Amino acid sequence: MQRTYSRRGRRTVSKSADSSPEGSPEPPQASQQRKKRKIQVEVISQAAPASSTSLKGSRNHTKPDSVRQTVATSSNASQFKATGPLRRAASERNPLDKSGDPSAESPTTKDPLSTLFSSSEPPRRPSLSPQKSGGIVKRMLRRTRTESSIMGSDPSAHVEDAPEETVSISRTSRMFGLARADSIIDLTLDSPSSSSPLKAVSQSQEDILSSSPGKPARPALASTSVRTYAGKSRSFLVTLPNPTLSLDQDPSQTTLDESQGDNLEVPRESYTDLRLRWGVDNSEDDPYVGLRSSEQNMNRIDGELPPGIMNDLKSISELRSKGESRRFLDEMGYLFEGLDLSNATAVRRGSALEIVTKLCDNDFARRAKAADFLGKAWDILRSAGAGDGDKARMVLDSTLAFFAALAARDPVDLTELSSKPEFVDKLFDMLNKLDRSTDSLWLMSCGMTDPMLKRAGISRTEKALMTELHKMVRKKGGLFLNSEIISNRLLLSYTLALLPRSSLVPSNHLPIIVLSLGSELAPLPDRVSAFTSGLALIPELDSSTHMEVVSLNHIDNCLRLADCCLLARGADGEEDINILQLKKDLPGTLISLCVAADTLSRVDEYVEYKSNGTWPCICCLIDPNITLAHKCLESALRVLINLTHDNRDWCDRILSDKLTLPAILRFIVISQRERPSLVQSGPQDGQIAQHAEEAQQERAAALLDQLCLALGLLTNLVQVTEEIKDLISHIALDPSCPGTQECVFTCRCASTQPALSCLAHVYSQQCASNNDLDSVVQGHMAILIGLLIQRRPYNQAVLLDALPGRSNREKLHGLVENARDFTNFYVNFTNKVAESQQEDLDCGNADEAEDGRDTVDLRGSVGQVLRDTKGETVARDVITFLEGLELSTYD
Repeated sequence: MQRTYSRRGRRTVSKSADSSPEGSPEPPQASQQRKKRKIQVEVISQAAPASSTSLKGSRNHTKPDSVRQTVATSSNASQFKATGPLRRAASERNPLDKSGDPSAESPTTKDPLSTLFSSSEPPRRPSLSPQKSGGIVKRMLRRTRTESSIMGSDPSAHVEDAPEETVSISRTSRMFGLARADSIIDLTLDSPSSSSPLKAVSQSQEDILSSSPGKPARPALASTSVRTYAGKSRSFLVTLPNPTLSLDQDPSQTTLDESQGDNLEVPRESYTDLRLRWGVDNSEDDPYVGLRSSEQNMNRIDGELPPGIMNDLKSISELRSKGESRRFLDEMGYLFEGLDLSNATAVRRGSALEIVTKLCDNDFARRAKAADFLGKAWDILRSAGAGDGDKARMVLDSTLAFFAALAARDPVDLTELSSKPEFVDKLFDMLNKLDRSTDSLWLMSCGMTDPMLKRAGISRTEKALMTELHKMVRKKGGLFLNSEIISNRLLLSYTLALLPRSSLVPSNHLPIIVLSLGSELAPLPDRVSAFTSGLALIPELDSSTHMEVVSLNHIDNCLRLADCCLLARGADGEEDINILQLKKDLPGTLISLCVAADTLSRVDEYVEYKSNGTWPCICCLIDPNITLAHKCLESALRVLINLTHDNRDWCDRILSDKLTLPAILRFIVISQRERPSLVQSGPQDGQIAQHAEEAQQERAAALLDQLCLALGLLTNLVQVTEEIKDLISHIALDPSCPGTQECVFTCRCASTQPALSCLAHVYSQQCASNNDLDSVVQGHMAILIGLLIQRRPYNQAVLLDALPGRSNREKLHGLVENARDFTNFYVNFTNKVAESQQEDLDCGNADEAEDGRDTVDLRGSVGQVLRDTKGETVARDVITFLEGLELSTYD
């Protein structure tokens, strides 16, 4: 039965013929030959705009069934003669067209050429037939439709912009892939199984593209939809096709094996190569790290390892810390820029003050320490002119002194700064140029008026800045007590006193210390004389008394520095003579300091005893001014011991002051009197707080040190000069003397007794004590008593009468035993010290560098005192004298 066409189909064909852009007249045989009338379906491609519109809108397309029906009918006609653009395509058989094969015909067969005229598939309908066995493969192949290289991040956007020819080709490729999904396809260009079909399909696509008018065709993307998961690699990490192909490049030339082969042959960079390329092991100080190219990494020949790969990996904490340090220094860059010498003085002052203000914050100081900020800040401050001593840069000098004091809070930071070539010398140079009249912070502490400050070289602008700096040091610095007088000298001496001993050079630094100490001690002799007249020992600080007030804290710092330098000095006495020539009145001022410090620690407002016991009140034990006074006294006694050791000139200078012997004897008596009450008698439960009890123990230890130092100084004087034996015999002292104003030069108490008897009483108390430390003190006093009674019959009679014992022979025997025990202890101690020194000197281990520095200092002190065994010789001479005296005594 011959199939006819409905009116609907006829209208569709007529409408398509009327819309044909070719404008060619219909052949005269069109009404008679139906197949020729149906040839006009070949121009159905002109309905592409409607199809494109459907792509932009939705997936509903206009009449795809009629189009497929018409194409199928015309393709089955035996007398089909195509004209126009499709003539070339009709001449060559399409490998996808199975109409010529009778065995391939089926009512369900769909002509693949229909996909060439439709840019989208018809709407899918639910299929009632069971799924085919190749569904899994099809679902896997369907994943290639979402490749980023073809569809991008938004597939719809690419479909909208792509021309219909590209979409049609892509659809044909997918249909071709689905038709051959059941077998592994070799898609290389050299493969004989794939070259001919691909070539035919490519040729058909070229014919269709050439026959389609409209916009110029874009270059087709290399189709990767035929990619399967079989082959050499099943990895999804394959190289994606290049989307930027040239117009004349055939997409089929880019094969799958080429992309997969490239991806498989290129090795990934190792972790070591990445570290080298990104400069992980390079220094953080170099921001421009050299990067190695990937070609060099891939072509590197195995063998010699690159430098640095054997280093341990840096922890994330270290990397984070370095990052924070670099960011911290970047944030502080504006301060460093403000200190540039080309800037105005006001800008440099403001930047310097901002630096010390930030350093007062503990958190900022911690970050500055981690970032090595202090060393950079010191260098920049120095380059800005700070520390040069110019009056125009007075604020910068004071800021630099405060900066060094803030850095001295941490010994590690101070040690690092002291390693700089000019750090220590610059601080000493600044200290050498300062006194009460030139110290700007000292003048600000005195509350001087503007005219007085102007005469001192401080303008109103500088006064405001100095006032701000003064408040900062007192309230934010946390270095000193609120009652302390702030000065540049104090800031510098505080820093220098905390320096390592190895940083001090006695030949260069000791003269500066002596000059600064002598300048600070200059008002004390007059103040001690005024104190005996009823005036204040140290007046209140104001604009009228600023030249008479002393800073005990600064004095203590200078004394500690002088002690370190004296311990490290040579054995000859040339330096002592130079010191005396440099500051002739230094011996007298040191004795006045001892008297003033002892008086400040025992005046009525500080020492008040309870009415029902001998315990001093808590304010005496924990008051910081009392502690500072004791520290000054001990430091002064140490310096005097070093200066008078086997030095006749210093001994004569000290003994020429009438305060020397009464003061030393009073120190011995009062120290022994107050110490047993703190050591032997303990407070009952609840009488005193725990912190006060600890303060009592510290106070007792300080009194023991004071007693030993006073005995050592007296021993040095007696050992060198014979005249002192006669001077002591004329001094009277009350063992219970409180050390009031009247008793400064001479004890005026009612119950006075010879000073020799007071010494014998102290010796008796030491013999009665069971404390191990007291046994050392009684041995030392036995040597001192033996020296005092040598060739002095009067002293011998007074001392033997006051010594404990039933007879003089028994008393002398006790002196001999104690002196012998002390001498043996002394010899053993010096031998152990010498052995320790030798071991430390022979040891070349760098880990003991710090101990080595201490050993050198100890060798300097003990070496000068004990190197020639003079002390042992003196002690043995005393023992020999006492033994002979014991044998010659019969009562």
